[in-house]
Amino acid sequence: MTKGSYTTTRIKVSPPPLTVLHLNPRVFEHEGLYGGTWRRTLEPLAFPIPIVAAELADKWLEVSAETPSAVSTLGIAVERFLDDVGGQLRAVRKVGDMRLSDIRRRHIDAWEMRLLTQHRASGTDTHYKYAVHMFALLRRIESDAPGSLHPEVVDRLEQDSRLEPVRNPGLEPFTTSETKRLRAAAHRMVFRALQSTPAQSANRNVLVALNVLLALSTGEPPEVIRGMSVGHLQVTASSAYDEATARMTPRDRMTWLAQQDGIEAFAVTFVKNRAGGEER
Repeated sequence: MTKGSYTTTRIKVSPPPLTVLHLNPRVFEHEGLYGGTWRRTLEPLAFPIPIVAAELADKWLEVSAETPSAVSTLGIAVERFLDDVGGQLRAVRKVGDMRLSDIRRRHIDAWEMRLLTQHRASGTDTHYKYAVHMFALLRRIESDAPGSLHPEVVDRLEQDSRLEPVRNPGLEPFTTSETKRLRAAAHRMVFRALQSTPAQSANRNVLVALNVLLALSTGEPPEVIRGMSVGHLQVTASSAYDEATARMTPRDRMTWLAQQDGIEAFAVTFVKNRAGGEER
């Protein structure tokens, strides 16, 4: 689809056929990083535009399965969008049978301007994240099923949100000497825990020390480090261990090599999920 102008023509895309949507609650469950099961629910009938809510909730479920870390922020963004746009539409017409294709750019703009006002007043990135996630979700809907959105809404989504992230001045970086002392203190704490007999369980202090070591070695902040797991680690060892570990799973191999003190180096590979895509 090309963006309309005086020199280009818009290719007309027929909207996907109307489908009957059930309005039952959409529930997403996932395991938390630190154990336990988390449940998030979107109830279409709780909003002024229940069919639109059902359409967005179905895509929210799909995206949440792909990126569980986004389930909460995206869910709140969808709820606020539905409350705002539903309130706009309810003021001028009956909205019970409205679909996502009935929403126009003026509705998107009004929702975004109210979000911008809240964003400026809060001084945090919370409302910016709602805007970015909502824009990404609408783009995903149109990408998966061209014609789902009105052309003027598609035009608006080709541009970035009016909201910008808050850039507060950061703290002064640690000096080289401070960094060395931090690394040494964290290393001693983790080393003592590993050398204790029997092996000491990782208490809070040891976990903090391990996170410090990971942050210093990868350059990543705590919100990224806490999402890492054993599956993100790859170990290098001498070829002398190849025969003994040939039939082991990666996790078992790493555990065995650690017990033999045979690990020469670690590599950390992970994917950071963002609303606009992925970054490896």
